[in-house]
Amino acid sequence: MGRIVRALSLSLALAMTAAEAFAATGEMMLEINDSQRVGLYGTAASVIVGNPQIADVSMLDSHSLVISAKGFGATRVQAFDSNGRELFNRRVTIVAPQTDQVTLHRGASSSEFICVPKCQPAPATALAAGNPAAQDSSANAAGQNADSSH
Repeated sequence: MGRIVRALSLSLALAMTAAEAFAATGEMMLEINDSQRVGLYGTAASVIVGNPQIADVSMLDSHSLVISAKGFGATRVQAFDSNGRELFNRRVTIVAPQTDQVTLHRGASSSEFICVPKCQPAPATALAAGNPAAQDSSANAAGQNADSSH
């Protein structure tokens, strides 16, 4: 009977460890300018962000990260304990908001706006496309939209 209890306890512990590992891997999707708290199953000693222009990480405490969406795209976020054991490893994809978004097309160019409560140029869209002139035209269009809404 004692062996059965030990075997079941060991099986349960291994299953929980596997579930925790699965929960700390995979993919996470955030909308631009959003953030999400992530709990860790250990004490983080170091955190790595593949592309800090896409996502930023702040340590809330030694067992919690806050991932903030900064720019469109995908990056990887990893956290390790002091022994180098991986506590967190996820691909983080930053997407545009699914609501209250408008695309303005002018000829071959387009500009993205987030309209909550007034339309503003979406952050990083023009820069991500490598077209600073588009950002200027987006800002001008936003100013025209704001003027015409009064």
